Formats: sequence, C-alpha cells, structure tokens
Amino acid sequence: MEEQLINFETAKLAKEKGFKVYTIIAYTEEGEVTFSQMQYEGQTNIKKEYSAPTQALLQKWLRDVHRIDVYCEPAFINKYERFSRKWKTNFHKNGILNTKYEQALENGLFEALKLIK
Repeated sequence: MEEQLINFETAKLAKEKGFKVYTIIAYTEEGEVTFSQMQYEGQTNIKKEYSAPTQALLQKWLRDVHRIDVYCEPAFINKYERFSRKWKTNFHKNGILNTKYEQALENGLFEALKLIK
C-alpha cells in the first residue's frame, strides 16, 4: 500500500485553514511537487510553498485538532446483475460516487477543510 499525497488545491486550502505541519514534500506556488525549504514546523520562508502531507496525515490533523472525522464507506450499486463498488464520503453532497477510495477521501478532506472557520 502506498501513501497518497493530497492534491495541490487541498494543500492550499489546508494552509489557509491553519495546517502548519512540516512535511518533506511541498508544492510550489505553481503547483509543482518539490522538497520543502522549511527547516522546522511552522517556519515561514521567503518562497511561498504549501505542505504536501499524505491523506492520512491531513485526516489525522482534522480529527485531532478540529474534531472532524473524515471516512469513506463502500456503496454497492446493482447494474445489469453485476455489483460494482464505489466509494462515498460523509461530506459528499452532489450524489456522484467515486470509483477510487483515494479520490473519495480527497473529496472528503477538501469538504472537511471548508467546514473550518
């Protein structure tokens, strides 16, 4: 199993909502993946960059700091006598299910960040 980094848009929103955990990987202002220039947690640097944590790390931060639990659950759809598994999160609003767990989790993390004032 490989850890999935959050995407650039989620990283920007996470920073805006107060996520200041040091990660080795970061996004540049242009959305390119790079090694972080920050030396320690919470340090501001001249170059604007966004921490690129794994989905699991951001999920833990939301749970521990903001008491927001993001999880995915399977949704089984019966089509033509075949069952296909899709994933939904408890933050999914538009009724479209995701075919991949990681995408469902990413959507849930993004929606959870929007709940933080």
